[in-house]
Amino acid sequence: MRRWVRQAARKRLFRRVMRELQTPLLRNGYALVANSFVTSGLGFVYWLLVARLFDATQVGMSGALISTVVTISAFAQFNLGGALTRFLPIVGIGAGQLIWISYAVVGLASLVASLGFVVVAPIVSPELADTLERTGLGHWLLVAAVCWSIFVVQDGVLTGLRIAPWVTLKNTVFGLAKMLLLVGLALSPSNADVFISWFAPALPILVLAHLVIAREARRLARDGPQDFVLEREVRSITRYVGPDYIGALGGLAASGLAPLVVLHRFGAEMNAIYFMCWTITYTLQLVSLSIGSSLVAEGALNQDSLRLLVTNAIKHTLVIVAAAVVVILVAAPLILRLF
Repeated sequence: MRRWVRQAARKRLFRRVMRELQTPLLRNGYALVANSFVTSGLGFVYWLLVARLFDATQVGMSGALISTVVTISAFAQFNLGGALTRFLPIVGIGAGQLIWISYAVVGLASLVASLGFVVVAPIVSPELADTLERTGLGHWLLVAAVCWSIFVVQDGVLTGLRIAPWVTLKNTVFGLAKMLLLVGLALSPSNADVFISWFAPALPILVLAHLVIAREARRLARDGPQDFVLEREVRSITRYVGPDYIGALGGLAASGLAPLVVLHRFGAEMNAIYFMCWTITYTLQLVSLSIGSSLVAEGALNQDSLRLLVTNAIKHTLVIVAAAVVVILVAAPLILRLF
C-alpha cells in the first residue's frame, strides 16, 4: 500500500513539474539555463584543448585578449540585449526596426571602443600591446568586437521574441565550431590561433541566426500591436537602459577586467590559472541571468501575473544554483587537475 502511495505521489509530482515546465517562463528560462551549462561545458572543453595544445604563456595572453574583446563589447552593448528582451514582446510591427537600430548602435559603439583600446593599450598593458603588434591582431580586434557585440545582442533578441531554445542551438553550434577551428589551426600553430578560433565562427553564425530572427520579427509584426511609434519606443528604451546600464558597469568591471589586472600584476602564466577558475565560477551567474531574462520577457506580456512569475523564477533559480554549487565544490580538485 505504501509503495503504491509513493508511486502515486511521484507521478503527481512529475505531472506537476511537467506542467510548470510547459509554461513560457520556465520553457524559455530552462532553455537559457541549458544554454549556460552547454556553453560553459563546451567552453571548458575548449580551454582544456587550449591548455593541451599551447604553452601557459600563450594561454594567458590569449585569455587576456579574449577577455579584452568581451569586456569592450559588453561596455559597448549598453545592455541593449536586456532592453530588447523587455520591449520586443510588446512592440509588434516595430520589432524589425528596433532590432536593426540596436545592431547599428552596438556595432558602432564597439568599433569606437575597440579602436580606443588599441590606441591606449601600450599604456594600459604593454604585454598585451606587444602581443597585438607581434600577431597583427590589432585590426582584427576591431572586427571581433563588432561581430561579438551583435552576436551577444542576438541572444536578447531571441529571448525577447520568446524563442529562447534558438539561443541554445546558436551557442552550441558556436562552441563546437570554435573547437574544431582551434584543432585545425593548431596543426600550424601561431600566437593568434586561440583568438582567431574564438571569434571567427561568430560572423557566419550571427548571419544565420538573423534569418531566424527576421522570420520571427515578421510574425510578430503581423500578429502583434500595430500602434508602434519609433520615437516613443526609443525614449522608453533609453529610460530603461540608462539606470540598468550604470548598474551593470560595476558587474562588468568586476568580472571582465579582473583577468587584465591579474595579467598586469602576475604575468601570463598566473593569468592562465586564474582564467580557468574564473570561467568555471562565472557559470553560476549565468543561471540567474538566464531565468531573469525569461522573467523579463514574460513579465512584459503578463504584468497581472508578475508576482507569481517572480516567485517561480526565484524558486527555480535557487534550486539550480544550489545543486551547481555542490557539484563544483565536490568536483573542483578533479576539474582543475585536468589542466
